[in-house]
Parts: sequence; structure tokens; C-alpha cells
Amino acid sequence: MTDTHTALEWLRRLRETVTSRDVPAHLALVSETLHAYPATRCTPLNYTHWATARRSAIEQGRLTALSHGTPRFRVLALRRIVMQVEETLHFADGQHETLSKHWVLERETDDHWRLVEEQIKTQDRAASPTEGHRL
Repeated sequence: MTDTHTALEWLRRLRETVTSRDVPAHLALVSETLHAYPATRCTPLNYTHWATARRSAIEQGRLTALSHGTPRFRVLALRRIVMQVEETLHFADGQHETLSKHWVLERETDDHWRLVEEQIKTQDRAASPTEGHRL
């Protein structure tokens, strides 16, 4: 499987697990070593904080779907994929939020690809009148 195909398959599974509300499978796509850098904060979130927010949003039905633009690959290496992608979060109240994300996927020691770093570059606040990132 090519690295590009690997990344596209990872994105597909990320979307599918939100739509099916399969929280364990969704969280399994993210490394427990995750560092997430929201656009509105200087301090990164760790896996526990990120997973708690995402679990709550999916289980409570607030987050209903994800969609992604075409990823732009920065690095395709043996154990690491770096890409820039536009992600739109779709919420049960009809609102949506589009974020420009810099993602680093890494093939971990168990041979599964997981998200190890997320940097949110920009937010489309016009699409969602709420203040800040909703998750």
C-alpha cells in the first residue's frame, strides 16, 4: 500500500467512525502520545484531553460527521506521513466548522498508523457563528 493510499484510507476511517458513532475505533486512530495545538491556545492538548472532548461530542450526538478536502502531502516517509488538510466538522444543530489542519501520522510499533500531532492553522468562523473550536 502506498503512503498516499495509507493516508487516504486513514482519513476514510476517521470519517466513517464518526458517522457510525464507533468511538473506540475512532480513538484507536489517534496515538496516546498525541500533541494537539488548537488555533486558539498556545498550550497543546494531550491525548486524554483531546479524546475526552471527541468522545463526548460523538457519544452525545453533537458531532455527526466529518468531511475532508484533498490532502496536500508534505512528507511521505517510511514511518511518517505529514499532510495539510481542510477538515469540516458537521454538528447535529446544522452548524459546521471548517479547520485547516497540519497532521502528522506515524506508524507505531504495533504497525498501525495513528495521528501523533495536530496543528489547527485557521478556522472558518463564517461557517459557524460559535466562538472558537466546538470540541
